[in-house]
Amino acid sequence: MPTYTLTFLDTVGIQNYVFGSNVLRENIGASELVRRATRLWPFEEVRKAGKTNVKPGRDLAGDPDDLDDNLRIEDGDLTAEVIYAGGGNCAVLFANRDAARDFVTRLSRRVLAEAPDLDLVAVHVEMNWKSDALADKMKEAIDRLATKKQERRVSTPLLGLSTTVNCRSTGLPAVGTDADEPDLKPKEAPTRPLSAGILAKLRFLKPANERLANYLPLFGDAGLEVPHDFDHFGREAGEISYIAVVHADGNGMGSRIEDLRDDFPHPEDNRLYIRAMRDFSKAVEVASLQALSDVSTLLLRHWNPVKDKDAIIGKTQDGWGEWVEVGKVSLGKEKGRLYAPFRPIVFGGDDLTFVTDGRLGLGLAAAYLEAFEKAMNAQDNKFTKGIRACAGASVVKAHYPFARACDLAYDLCSNAKKTWDRKHSALDWHFAATGLFGTVEAIRLRQYTTPDGHLEMRPVLLEEQPGSWRSWTGFARVTKEFLIGEEWKDKRNKVIALRQALREGPEAVARFRSAYGLKPLPPLAAGIEALQTTGWDGTGRCGYFDAVEALDFFTPLDWGKEAA
Repeated sequence: MPTYTLTFLDTVGIQNYVFGSNVLRENIGASELVRRATRLWPFEEVRKAGKTNVKPGRDLAGDPDDLDDNLRIEDGDLTAEVIYAGGGNCAVLFANRDAARDFVTRLSRRVLAEAPDLDLVAVHVEMNWKSDALADKMKEAIDRLATKKQERRVSTPLLGLSTTVNCRSTGLPAVGTDADEPDLKPKEAPTRPLSAGILAKLRFLKPANERLANYLPLFGDAGLEVPHDFDHFGREAGEISYIAVVHADGNGMGSRIEDLRDDFPHPEDNRLYIRAMRDFSKAVEVASLQALSDVSTLLLRHWNPVKDKDAIIGKTQDGWGEWVEVGKVSLGKEKGRLYAPFRPIVFGGDDLTFVTDGRLGLGLAAAYLEAFEKAMNAQDNKFTKGIRACAGASVVKAHYPFARACDLAYDLCSNAKKTWDRKHSALDWHFAATGLFGTVEAIRLRQYTTPDGHLEMRPVLLEEQPGSWRSWTGFARVTKEFLIGEEWKDKRNKVIALRQALREGPEAVARFRSAYGLKPLPPLAAGIEALQTTGWDGTGRCGYFDAVEALDFFTPLDWGKEAA
């Protein structure tokens, strides 16, 4: 009976590796290195093992199209067969253990040389094709990998024995500068001493930009470049600017994998299981890239570049016939270039992390969730039907420590999932105008809790659902009304003053409205009269504080509007 070795690859500490720098170029390069180490390079190294299902004679892209479904390891003439690669993982079946070990050795050496500081973990599981269910062996490999991650010894290298210069990004001993190689250093920028890991990340900035340009050609067609510096996001000299870090993640993806496994529980199902895994992985990737493209299209619908490139990079149409400034940028050392206020860093799977202008963060996050749901349901794959996602958006000052902003976005996304039990798409956010101290729960307990209850309605469902008025559609409707509604657009000071009344409780809101002769507040949801009269729902939850707080950080986006 044929006995094979299943090799499963994963990485450790990815969030810190990708987002641990305050230099966007380094974050972008790090994300590209992770993708190569878990997809492209495994494909290339597997091809060196002998005859495989990785297509020969072509430049590999590290995507499902690199695999030939007609070549099967059970036919007896393959040394290795890649099962799938996606979500930061890669699974390969080898004809024998020696071939598997040689593959991991080659890949490890390549990662050490080309992606210093990136930790790759691999496990080998033996399986008999005729008597073992591959689905069970995959679960065993995943469980063993999780254990190996927890038990692995953390390396503590001895650094800086001689006189050294520290890396400006990591504090580790520098091995060179960003001026040592072409394309690593922005023109006229100061030379920085950098560690081997940071230099490696910068080397892959250009390939990362090229890959993104292939996925999102719309920006190039519009004459816009995708940013690779935080100052490209609407920053103007002498002006405080904000960026939004958005992290979105598919709901219950692990349970979908388990459902897929349960459909193929027997050894005779092994080939069907492999095809199902590939189809599911490809469907998720196609859907996520389609959603990303849809969001880019939405942004370009609201984009109108102007002639004076040195003064302003563009404007956005708010959907009501008025033009609202997205942001100004001091082009400085890159004079004459136009940048779209949108930069995906991690993309291509069920999770996405992007940076945008602070005023666009909430709208684009909601737009991505809607597009992701639609694209998943459009796939011809039963395992993607009904998949939803949650997102977290942290809005911070442009040069706030990026790692903290990313951690907050991840925590907000997790909070949205936990609050709504992963059954619906949901969104959470936080405006960090003065910094962050503590967890999301601690911040809200300290800043958003009063004797009357919770000031925040966050996290919100993407769409209104029976039994809950806390939705993005309601929030967006109210915020737009405060911004441009006939009753409120000329009463900005009163809207701002409403925030203090909301903090003081329902009776204070009623007195506030009476004192200024104000009509009921904009409708947030049907069937809850107290919301419009007192701002509170009668159960200890305020419905309008978030909308007032968001006025300076919210640019309405309309799916249906075309740029003029």
